[in-house]
Amino acid sequence: FALDILGGLDGAILAQQITLHFDDGTSYRPDYVRIASDGVTAYEVKGGHLGKVAWSRHGVERFRRARDVFGFAIAFELWAWRDGSWERLE
Repeated sequence: FALDILGGLDGAILAQQITLHFDDGTSYRPDYVRIASDGVTAYEVKGGHLGKVAWSRHGVERFRRARDVFGFAIAFELWAWRDGSWERLE
């Protein structure tokens, strides 16, 4: 994903280095964060296991919650590896 999708974009790419904290003490750590002149984007990346295992479902739930809470300042994108290529889901 980092090479295929993010490799051609400008800005700084951080891999699992940013943690967003919710008021209830829980947190979410995006797989990648891109900081560029056009803003900040958080990326959640899933492989072929999307929706098939509990930890994958929980990751998507945390992604959606973070998007709801922090979406005023950060763009959020959910990507999955499907049929041999990357597909943007949200």
